[in-house]
Amino acid sequence: MSRPRLRRALVVVPVAGLVLAGCGIHDPYNDNRGATVATTPPARTAPPPAPADPASPVTPPTPRAAVIHVAEMWGNWTSRNLHERHRSAIAATAGAAAKRLKTESRQLEDGVVSSPDPLRSVAKVEVVEIRGTGARRRAIVVTRERLEGLGELGSTRDWVVTLATVERHGAGWIVTRWERQR
Repeated sequence: MSRPRLRRALVVVPVAGLVLAGCGIHDPYNDNRGATVATTPPARTAPPPAPADPASPVTPPTPRAAVIHVAEMWGNWTSRNLHERHRSAIAATAGAAAKRLKTESRQLEDGVVSSPDPLRSVAKVEVVEIRGTGARRRAIVVTRERLEGLGELGSTRDWVVTLATVERHGAGWIVTRWERQR
């Protein structure tokens, strides 16, 4: 076989295999097309994950209240109350949001503890836009933030946009996505 024919055969055989696999040719001895398979009806929607701290979950009554609670607890702290404020924010979250905030909180606490100066963060929620209906909604949160206590090294990022998802949990709402945009 010449090289061009060999190359063509090496390309045609795998491509033909892919085409034939999807065109209805099947092995009648190993095919379950006629078999009856018991199926379970699809689940409507999975319930949202449980709050991050089941001992003291915070479930604000509205989606707006949930994202404002997380934003205010996360962004307003001093060196003395950082741990408690962040735990309050994390208690109103679940799933990926809780995991992300726990990680960021540990990193921030390490930095604050090692700082020789007392630090303070001040945040004001400026805009909350909730989109969607039902038990799961999307939100955009805009905060104005300032880190004090580092002199000229203080925060230069004044405006922070956060993408969030809130889900109904019992009689309240929890935040399941909290992504600060960089």
